[in-house]
Amino acid sequence: MIRKTTKEQLLSILQMMLKLHHTKEMENGKTQRKLLTQCQESAITIGTILEEKVEESVKIVPLLEMYCEEVYVLAESAGTGEKIDLEYADGMLYDVINAIEELQEVYQIVFMPYKAAMWDALESIYLAAKDDVGCEALVVPVPYYSFDQKKKEWIPHYEGELFPPNIPVTSYQKYNLQEERPDVIYVHNPYDDSNYVTSVHPSFYSAELKKYTKKLIYVPYYVTTGAISPEHTILPVYFHMDYAIVQGERFKRGFKGLPYEDKIIPLGSPKLDRIIRMCKSGEVKMPKEWEKIVKGRRTLMLNTSISCLLDEGSIMLDKLMWLFKKIKQYPGLALIWRPHPLLRSTIESMRPQLLMQYEELIAYFQENGVGVFDTTPDITSTVALSDGYIGELSTSVVNLFGAAGKPMLILDDYITEDITPEERLRFPIQDLCEKDGVIYALSQRYNGLFRIRKDLRQIELIAKISDQQKWQMGGYSFAEHGGEVFLSPYMMNNFYYLDDKKNINAILSQNSEETFFCYKSYVYQNRIFYLPAQNGQIIVYDCCSGLVQYCADAISAYKKTVIENWGDIWEETWDCAAIDNILYITANYSKKILCLDMDTLQYEIVSGPEENDTYTGIVSDGDILYLAGGFSGNVYKWKPKTGELYYKVLLPQQIHAWRFHNGRALVHRALVKAGDFVVTIPGTCDGMVCIYKETGTACCIAENFWENAEKAANQYQPQYMYTATFGKKWGDSRVIVQRGSDWMVAIIDPATGDYETVTPELTGQALEQLITGENGFEKPYEKWTYMYQESAFFPVDRFFRLMEGNRETIDEIAKQQIRVLSDIAENLDGTCGEKTHAFVMESLRKESKG
Repeated sequence: MIRKTTKEQLLSILQMMLKLHHTKEMENGKTQRKLLTQCQESAITIGTILEEKVEESVKIVPLLEMYCEEVYVLAESAGTGEKIDLEYADGMLYDVINAIEELQEVYQIVFMPYKAAMWDALESIYLAAKDDVGCEALVVPVPYYSFDQKKKEWIPHYEGELFPPNIPVTSYQKYNLQEERPDVIYVHNPYDDSNYVTSVHPSFYSAELKKYTKKLIYVPYYVTTGAISPEHTILPVYFHMDYAIVQGERFKRGFKGLPYEDKIIPLGSPKLDRIIRMCKSGEVKMPKEWEKIVKGRRTLMLNTSISCLLDEGSIMLDKLMWLFKKIKQYPGLALIWRPHPLLRSTIESMRPQLLMQYEELIAYFQENGVGVFDTTPDITSTVALSDGYIGELSTSVVNLFGAAGKPMLILDDYITEDITPEERLRFPIQDLCEKDGVIYALSQRYNGLFRIRKDLRQIELIAKISDQQKWQMGGYSFAEHGGEVFLSPYMMNNFYYLDDKKNINAILSQNSEETFFCYKSYVYQNRIFYLPAQNGQIIVYDCCSGLVQYCADAISAYKKTVIENWGDIWEETWDCAAIDNILYITANYSKKILCLDMDTLQYEIVSGPEENDTYTGIVSDGDILYLAGGFSGNVYKWKPKTGELYYKVLLPQQIHAWRFHNGRALVHRALVKAGDFVVTIPGTCDGMVCIYKETGTACCIAENFWENAEKAANQYQPQYMYTATFGKKWGDSRVIVQRGSDWMVAIIDPATGDYETVTPELTGQALEQLITGENGFEKPYEKWTYMYQESAFFPVDRFFRLMEGNRETIDEIAKQQIRVLSDIAENLDGTCGEKTHAFVMESLRKESKG
């Protein structure tokens, strides 16, 4: 066997030697000896290469030796001016050429990982190449550096000794890339010099590697729930690679329009290959010390991350203690608790006040036999040994469980007690709309359209919205036009309206590939303007023509006005109000206001009434705007056309405002205009301000209703949730508002401050209509996976009973899970590695042919 490149190199030399045999210079007595000496030296070079690189050299080297002897004799007689007979030497060279051509070609495939923990991103491709008799597969781990923030220096690392024992490793110091020039190089690091935390050695940047190989292949070291973030599509490796092997078609769509789109090949992920193989083969055996603890129980891997701990603190730890006590009620189940390896050190350095609570949690877990405390290095082994998953959604571990076909429970850390029957019926309002004497409602809990009585005590289900997710909010707000009621879609991939016959209809002829996250909507003439939460564009629907337009430039420009150190933008817009044809749009991240001309779709961005405030709630009254300050809690009466500020109402001292856990504030989430008054709806504060429009005189109203706003309750955490979940004008001059702590509603008369309360509830029949035939599993939208989400309807108990129960039921869920996952990853039969290798080899052969 011989490297194809070596074969081509040797045959090229031999053809050159044949040409030398028959050049005019060979007939010149003065140059004959020099040319023959060159031929002899070339033959020696060929023989040396064959002995070093080809096992079958013993059959060819003697031919070269005979050729050298013949050429030596000819060279001795050269210089007489007589013509040299090279016919015999020609024959010898043809014998050598034939012998080399008969050698089976072998391609050198080199894998250049940098972190041993990420080897699973390449392993199945390596195994396919290793088993290919036409390939020489080498693993050459490369050195890398990590940046030490304290010392402000790069620390070198090399992990060649950390690879699995069955993976033979070649030292990068002994592998000469310039000489070997492998046919294919695989890498899993896309960053080159664009990562400020880690970097491979510059000698192994993608631009350098491409100089010495025919095919540079990039394979992502991660698996997503289908999509790729835009910033990852322009990393350095994409500009130098020949192909990127990605998990699926949806992932590839993220590269649409980029110059290397055709080089993105959706064949699956080796990471998923590995977990599929391990689960099918049963090669992973449970450690004996684990068996003593598990005692034949079914196991659920509990994943706890650093990010969740830093984000939620004691809330997460309280939830875990509740969970440990809960699972003790199920004798057939045990946990395999796998905290992040750096979780304890992170608590010690960044959350020391939580260390005692964390240690008590570990002690309870171990002393009460809740399960196994897992500190092993390979998470895929734990996945293979587990029967299911419990934990958060924002981790790539869920994709491993998805590929393994093992049920997943996503926890709601804000559910801290068992849900009571009364709590199950409570109805969190998202929006209300009265039409023809009927009050329609949208909910934050379910994707459906509801009918609600005037007294708010009986709520009925009109219809679920088909072909959409079930257990998340589907419609954010209502808009009315021409006798029809339109829903602003939230986490849906179509737009819907209720016609005059009370039928729910889709606007788009087929569901979009994009999931729409819209907030408010506004009706102007015959058009509806849907404002984005996360879509990056204002969507305009013409109710007469059916035409849909997209206005992305305005949102792109508006997001550039984000205040310093804000971080990620989760709500691209917040609220809106119109004066004539201008729609004024607010966002809590900006001190500016976006002004959209609804006739032309032209826009401008203007300063608000206060230089150092952001804006949330907004209402119009003639040519006047009332604006709620996002950070200050002030309310401004402002005329935008002249810039005149009529008055500023300061947040009353008796109202206490706070910040969210991430440092952000949204004191008032909305303003409501009711008769002669403008009323604030609380966001991160414990009260409402009622402002007399004419004079700006202000007072607090419904104070007792909000007295427990800062106290946590089951399903409510004030550092993470708004005080009020909903607020709107009710009737001619009253305000309806719902609080988040228990979903009680107050209907308030701003003129007197009087209010009445009620807790909206579903009818028992509506609840049955919602959950009958449902098992709690679904894939809510494209960026999530198929899972069971803990909620008031689907508690952890139901999941635990499922996992304790009939194996056939679990297997059916696993099949559905695999079917859903096939939308985000190809080759879930574990053949990504084989098919990737076959694809790359075919591309090499096609290239060599022509």
